[in-house]
Amino acid sequence: PFAENRGFAGGVNPGLRVLEERGIDWVLVSNNDATMSPENLAVLVDAARTSTGLTAFGPTINYPSGEVQARGSKINWRNASVDHAAWPGEIDYLTWACALVSTKSLRKIGYLNESFFMYWEDADFGLRLQAAGGSLIVCENAIAVHEESATKSVIGPLTMRYATASMATFVGLYPRLRWAARYRLVMRV
Repeated sequence: PFAENRGFAGGVNPGLRVLEERGIDWVLVSNNDATMSPENLAVLVDAARTSTGLTAFGPTINYPSGEVQARGSKINWRNASVDHAAWPGEIDYLTWACALVSTKSLRKIGYLNESFFMYWEDADFGLRLQAAGGSLIVCENAIAVHEESATKSVIGPLTMRYATASMATFVGLYPRLRWAARYRLVMRV
């Protein structure tokens, strides 16, 4: 454990490095408020076994009610919104509330960008992976359940501050989102 909160990327990356150094080929990253049955994990692992390139796999992520929360995410570059259930269409990223990532991909493109304290780091990773020729694959039949509000209820009003700061960081890296994001950021403030 760390003495200070290093954010999502700052907390996940050290573990990813250790596993990569130990020769692990695939790493399942999962939020502490996400669960997946062994059967559903097996679907992800079986898909990963057939992959040879730079890849990351994501399950369908549901709310506890069974409603879909995320199934591949697509950024709308015109209005700075995100469709979190974009698959089977083209997707830009997988939410790291639960994702299976190859250490080969991590070696090629790097880890999560720690400039993001919370939110948007998974979007940046997905875009970098695809820019390097990698693939993001949704395994529709693998289901994870994410109690998204568990984290938000603990940090309360800070959620909006973290989301806004991370969007500003993302816009700095991807300027084509600048005009749409300015409007959204002004509205948040």
